[in-house]
Amino acid sequence: MLHGLNAHSGTWRKNVTFLANEVRVLAPSLPTWRGLSRDLDITPYVRIVGQFLEELQLRRVSIIGNSMGGWIGLKILEDRPETVEALILEDSAGVSKSNFSKINQARKPILIIWGRDDKTIPVDRASLLHSNLEGSELVVMEETSHVPHWEKPDEFNPLVLDFLRKVQGNRSRLGR
Repeated sequence: MLHGLNAHSGTWRKNVTFLANEVRVLAPSLPTWRGLSRDLDITPYVRIVGQFLEELQLRRVSIIGNSMGGWIGLKILEDRPETVEALILEDSAGVSKSNFSKINQARKPILIIWGRDDKTIPVDRASLLHSNLEGSELVVMEETSHVPHWEKPDEFNPLVLDFLRKVQGNRSRLGR
């Protein structure tokens, strides 16, 4: 679980317990970005998450990323597709900077969750993602803004768990 810009792992506290009943959950706190948000460079964050995965010897993970965390997840999928089993993008940043053809070549299950009332990253970015990511699923949550996992955990958590169950079921049927 990768949080947004200048947030921390505690933003997932309404989700961890619910998801941990069925899947292993890791929610690292990433360093604070000291510059302007428009100058954000996610390269160090991608490196930190990559090192985190290597240190824990995690070879395949499903990534849930909110805002900047989604952008990091997209970049990890671009750079290390063998590491990503599935990707859940929640009101994701970095949409216009993504290499959709490279992401589509990885052929990974992707769930996009967006708050209809997001003023930080408008919902039209969700439609752009969905139309460019082959086979992706899109859920727009009503009366929700930039952080659906925090604002409506009772709706968000089952969406995520159902998606992860489906990914797990497909992997089992394919013998992976």
